[in-house]
Amino acid sequence: GGAYQAMAEGSDGHLFNPAAAAVRSPWTTTKFDMDLNLSLTIPSTISHTDFDNNGSIGFSQKKFVFATVGANFNYGPFGIGGTTSIQNYDLQASNTTEALAFTLFTSRLLAGWGFFGDQVQFGAGLRFINLSVSTAGTSQFFPGSGGAGFESSGAGFESGVIVAPRGLPFRASVAIRSAVTGSVSSSAKVQPDANGDLILQGKYMPKEVRLPAEIELGFAFQLGRPLNPGWVDEDEIDANVVESYRTHEGYAGTHKEVRRQLAKNRYQRISREKLLFVGSLLMTAPTSNGVGTEGVLSQVVDRSGGSWSFSPRIGIEGEPLRDRLMLRAGSYIEPSRFDYSSPRVHGTVGLEVKVFEWTAFGIVPAGTEWRISGFADGSRKYFGSGFSIGVWH
Repeated sequence: GGAYQAMAEGSDGHLFNPAAAAVRSPWTTTKFDMDLNLSLTIPSTISHTDFDNNGSIGFSQKKFVFATVGANFNYGPFGIGGTTSIQNYDLQASNTTEALAFTLFTSRLLAGWGFFGDQVQFGAGLRFINLSVSTAGTSQFFPGSGGAGFESSGAGFESGVIVAPRGLPFRASVAIRSAVTGSVSSSAKVQPDANGDLILQGKYMPKEVRLPAEIELGFAFQLGRPLNPGWVDEDEIDANVVESYRTHEGYAGTHKEVRRQLAKNRYQRISREKLLFVGSLLMTAPTSNGVGTEGVLSQVVDRSGGSWSFSPRIGIEGEPLRDRLMLRAGSYIEPSRFDYSSPRVHGTVGLEVKVFEWTAFGIVPAGTEWRISGFADGSRKYFGSGFSIGVWH
């Protein structure tokens, strides 16, 4: 249901809370750790839907590419990472014969630190946008490559906190994102008219592109498996405990190898049976004089974002097959940014399946287990689905 805000971890969590960069999960057994993620939304499931909830399906939407790629690196309580989401599609209004290609990059660079024994994680960073518009079939996929007739870029600040009290079954969180305003790059293909309005191939283009400011609150509560067991720094395991383990288990490894094994043993002893409940509230600020993307294409002043929007989200997660299958279900209310269209309720389902061990050609440690995840999201005049790959924990 999109209610991942309080549970945000690693590169998956960058989109929900900047503090995710600092979160050290209990399965981490080394001072240095890394996390990679790649996800893809299946294009055909979004085509011919009311994608932006303006009440209309009067657009031909083709060549969707919705993908996210991210990486996160941790050393002790410090973390740093980045994530880029790509939305690429062709739009053609019912009253036009020419399609335009839209490519939107939303990127984040984040850093974070864990305080009070990793019970409070704080993260902050920058959010970047780059939107390019060109005639369909002539777009350049990467920003600044020169193929776009219209291009706008900008950056904003975001920060977040996750509070995870050791030994207690709940978490609380908050994230704040400033508005991002993208200024228009000069281009010979975009010419101002006598009134100063920007024209691309006979169509009015926006003078700037904005992502509105956001405030998001989150919580999590878990039954069964401890929610906040904490992370153990292998270098801080007592030397007497290391010697005792070497003596009683006959372990011949180095002190560092013994510490790492003790940390692994601790995680493996944690029960996996759980029932996790999560919730969040996303509040999106107004955008003055905003017009929706489809309004730009159809050359209609279709005002968008005139007032605050509120999106409550809930979700539940369990592991019916121990250490093999994870199931999720959720729901959220999608407010319309258009005054004349009503909010709609979404239902979501998801799963993760552990598949095999792989070192990814030596990039990750031996014994790393991988998972395949899938999701579906349905509502009025909308259905989307997709998949991702990542590490199973």
